[in-house]
Amino acid sequence: YLVKGIVKEPEPGFSSIDLMFEKKYVDLPTLPLHNVYSMAVSGENLLVAQNGKIEVYNANTCEKIKDLAGHPGAIHQITNDAAGRIIAISVSNGGTLAKIYKWENVNTTVPDIICQWTVEGTGTGIVGRNLLNVNGDITKDAVIYIAANARTDIYRWTITNGTFKTTIPEKLTY
Repeated sequence: YLVKGIVKEPEPGFSSIDLMFEKKYVDLPTLPLHNVYSMAVSGENLLVAQNGKIEVYNANTCEKIKDLAGHPGAIHQITNDAAGRIIAISVSNGGTLAKIYKWENVNTTVPDIICQWTVEGTGTGIVGRNLLNVNGDITKDAVIYIAANARTDIYRWTITNGTFKTTIPEKLTY
């Protein structure tokens, strides 16, 4: 099963955002039972991001087809935008460069880097291990959310007419 989560902003009158994050596990014979961080779909394929790489499986038989080409390693979170593109974020600590990648589909050999920024802090607050969510089509209007690890921060990027409003994310604290 593929489960997607949506992070919503509080409605007027709410004083805080309450979120529940759950590590995903896969109980299929050809997929690992541990260290599965996130999953996405691309056409008839299931994508599993684990241990820094993205594996491509047949969604009907769960047979592994290949590793997704061009992934740079250190990726645990993947998702899709509204048009089905594959979106991933690198895992980065404070003070290092984090990147958001895009593949058009599983046949894309080199992903585009659609955003990059230096993660705030010095060695803490890992970005990229927790929930990644894209609402909308990144070539039109979309919002990207990612939660920081070990902090109460959610990063948000707004895309309007296919352009990031800023490469540095807006920080929401819950």
